[in-house]
Amino acid sequence: MELLRKISFFVFVLFILLLFVWALYLPKQDVTKLIEQTIAKQKDTLDIYYKGVTLQEIVNGVKYWEIKAAESSLNKTIGIASLEKTEGTFYKNKKPALMFTAPTAIWKINEKEIILRKPVGFDSLSNKRKLSTISKEKNFFNFSSYAENKGFFFKAEELVWNIKSKAIVCKNELWIKKGNISGHAKKLKGDVGLEEIEITGDPVIYIKNHSITTIEAEKFLINGISNTVKAQTHVLIKVDKLTGTTQFLTYNQSTGIIKIKNGIVVKYENYKISADTALYNIKNEKMILSSNGILTRGSSKLSGDVIIIDMKTKKVSIQGKSRAIIPDEEIK
Repeated sequence: MELLRKISFFVFVLFILLLFVWALYLPKQDVTKLIEQTIAKQKDTLDIYYKGVTLQEIVNGVKYWEIKAAESSLNKTIGIASLEKTEGTFYKNKKPALMFTAPTAIWKINEKEIILRKPVGFDSLSNKRKLSTISKEKNFFNFSSYAENKGFFFKAEELVWNIKSKAIVCKNELWIKKGNISGHAKKLKGDVGLEEIEITGDPVIYIKNHSITTIEAEKFLINGISNTVKAQTHVLIKVDKLTGTTQFLTYNQSTGIIKIKNGIVVKYENYKISADTALYNIKNEKMILSSNGILTRGSSKLSGDVIIIDMKTKKVSIQGKSRAIIPDEEIK
């Protein structure tokens, strides 16, 4: 019995020694491989940080945007990159179209979507003034400077672009400027070249010349190619003491002419004027109303081929054939 105990104890000790030796001389390649596998798994859950990085969105050989960031971090698990202090460019037809700067940006890699926070940007027609300087100017969207610049500037709370729509969408507070036009709204949607833009959400446009023309509407369509602005639905135009209401108007920024074709009602001083069509020249500050024009003052009415409101001389005149309608009580 004593011998059996000694043999069992010896076998146990021998087993422990063999196990120790096996662990001590385990091949290093296996350990290295194990470590590499562990690190690879950890990379899927850890953020990776960069300083000074350039990112691009290229799909099927087409470059859509490029962003340079002072700092960035990447979460591979959820596929999101966070960028700080960014400057970038959106491309259209392989050419730079919209340049911008933004303090922060988010890149949703899997969705191929980029989100800019508080961006300031300009199109390719604008001057080359540094965006960092522009973004610091509180009164940049006033008229005191850059009125001669024909390019398009914008400043927004947020800008979103994705590969599906290939369009930019700005939400919340938005300011725009294009030459002598300045305006604000809650939403902008358009192509990255800012050639066709729609602004909605209580939009207001200001046109600067000798005086400021204010236009309000439910929607504005700005075309950078034809250099026109179209106001649609519940349109209100205001210049000095003149106010006009219509459903549609077009402003040509090249000629300085506002055209109204579908009827307008104007109030100026103690006059009320209605007509089918109207032209307003912001340069000479004259509004010409024609086609079924009727001028009302009190209970008296005058109709004429053309009714002209001269904002400079503050006079209203009727040209062509005219007809007066005066109530009997006023004649007496």
